[in-house]
Amino acid sequence: MDDFNDYNWIDITDLVKESTGALFPGQMIRNKNFTLFDSMAALEIMNSKMDTGYVDPEFKDEMFSIDTEINLEQTIYIIDELFKLEV
Repeated sequence: MDDFNDYNWIDITDLVKESTGALFPGQMIRNKNFTLFDSMAALEIMNSKMDTGYVDPEFKDEMFSIDTEINLEQTIYIIDELFKLEV
C-alpha cells in the first residue's frame, strides 16, 4: 500500500469555500467524471433527510445542552426507545 505522503496533495479548502459561496440552492460542485451511480453514495448537504448534521432553522433554538443531567427514569426511557429501534 502506498504511503499517504507519497501523493502530491493540493489543499483546495479556500477554492471550495469561494466556490460554494457562489452556489444557489440545488447546485453542486462535482468532478467531470461524477455519475448518477456515484450519487447513490453522495450526501445532500442541508437536506434534512440526507444531512445528519442539518439543523432546521425553525428548530435551531430548541437545541439542548449535552451537559444536561437526566434522572434514572429518563435514562431508562431513552435506552428502551433505542432498543425498540434496534429490534
